[in-house]
Amino acid sequence: MAQRKNSSPDDAGSAAGPDKPAGVVKKPGRGKRPIWLAALAAVITGLAVFGIYTRENSASPDLDSPTSPAGLFQAAQAAGTSLTGVGRTIGLSEPCTAWLLDVDGPAASPAYAITNGRCVGATDRAGVVSDQAVGNAVVEFNAFAALTSAVLPDLVQAPVSEVVWASTRGTDLAVLRLASTYGELADQGVRAIEAVPTLDQGAEILIAGVPVEDIAASEQFLRGSRCTVGETTDVLEDGWFWRDEQASDCHGILDGSGGSPVFNPAGNAVAMVNTSTIGAQDRAACSDGRPCEVTDGGVAVKPDTSYMVAVDALAQCFPEGEFTLGGACTLEDPSMVVPAVASAQVAKPGTTVEVRMDGPVPDGVDVQVKEGPLGETDCLDPEGWADGTDIGRGSAGAGWGYSVTLPAEDGYTLVCVGGPGQSTQIVIQADGTAPDPATIELTQTKVDGGVQVRPVAAPPELVDFRWVRGPAGSMECAVAEGYVQYAGTAATIPVSDLPSAVCVIGIDEAGNESPPVRIEVS
Repeated sequence: MAQRKNSSPDDAGSAAGPDKPAGVVKKPGRGKRPIWLAALAAVITGLAVFGIYTRENSASPDLDSPTSPAGLFQAAQAAGTSLTGVGRTIGLSEPCTAWLLDVDGPAASPAYAITNGRCVGATDRAGVVSDQAVGNAVVEFNAFAALTSAVLPDLVQAPVSEVVWASTRGTDLAVLRLASTYGELADQGVRAIEAVPTLDQGAEILIAGVPVEDIAASEQFLRGSRCTVGETTDVLEDGWFWRDEQASDCHGILDGSGGSPVFNPAGNAVAMVNTSTIGAQDRAACSDGRPCEVTDGGVAVKPDTSYMVAVDALAQCFPEGEFTLGGACTLEDPSMVVPAVASAQVAKPGTTVEVRMDGPVPDGVDVQVKEGPLGETDCLDPEGWADGTDIGRGSAGAGWGYSVTLPAEDGYTLVCVGGPGQSTQIVIQADGTAPDPATIELTQTKVDGGVQVRPVAAPPELVDFRWVRGPAGSMECAVAEGYVQYAGTAATIPVSDLPSAVCVIGIDEAGNESPPVRIEVS
């Protein structure tokens, strides 16, 4: 873990407020600054962004814990820096952070903000959201902590008018069109942020976002965490497969941090926060909230690690300041997406899983397929694809299908559908391991006439149950008869039958059953 460098209040005050930081929107008619002056401005901005961070501003007493909220930024310190272009989202699918992207367009052009695809509800692993109108959502910039509780932050609200593009296919990114122009936001002190290539491993970075997890509403302001860039890796989380993400050891990356820009010392965005294992619950590896790193040797959860998606390719998607697909823009074209899905995300080893696409194949798309072990299979590699005519192409309206036989041992299979230029990536897990009976819990609630009991689901390891009850003194779960499928509703044990024993068998997403566990109810 990298050592964090704290700045003093004197450092913060002297570095704040550069006149023209990197990332400011260029207004029409304004000439280019000399290279040496632009470089100097970038250095000053970087000093301001990195210098104002101080962990003493954190509200948490445990500053060394990865789950400790990062240090707060204050308006007097952050004014004039790239931090003014970082905001909190209100009214989207979930609370997140967004940032104002510098598209190098005219001041009168609509402003664009960037965040995660999941923040706008783009959870479909087989689709791309485009041109989706948004109502009652805003990005609040200048969400800086005030010097005293009696002073309210000078928020700048920019309504979100449209999700112009969003996806969780291979990336986790959304482009928002705001109802404000770049000029209007600049007049209110909000600076656009330039997106540049990622940094090498070991480079120092600053992550700035608005976490909300276990933080009082009165403390939900922009916070910063300094750390270093880790290795580049593929990441698997609940069936989402994200390529070439960079790891980091920053603390304080909590719910609400999704979409946070990652700054280099010059105040430019080198990446954006996607997901993290900080504070991850003790659940199955690679499940939602507990992402895994993917290598050719398998998958593994790396504790207290956050993952970042590259953002520099966005610069090619805004010719003349307007979002445009195609050309040099590498974002996927929604009209060319092959919306293939698997009949099961998890199945027993050796099982045949159907990959299908309901409805016609998109016009102009020759569907190809490639499959192999996750970590060893590259959907971007043109080698190893099977031509669509060999696997069967559905007629218009009839759909399309392909059968995948999982390996005989536990592991993950990657199925690429479409083609190397733009493929739908489907990850299917072969799971032959039964759930741990020690993880099975039974809630017990006293009600009129008895005790109400209910098994506790914990996907993906515990998604269903079979159970039976009997007298506490004579119930033997291993040989008991009469197990029935849990119907999804609580059962009430009458007072006359207490004490009782309930035998519960846990069933995971692949259909594996645990040994029965005996739970006393009195």
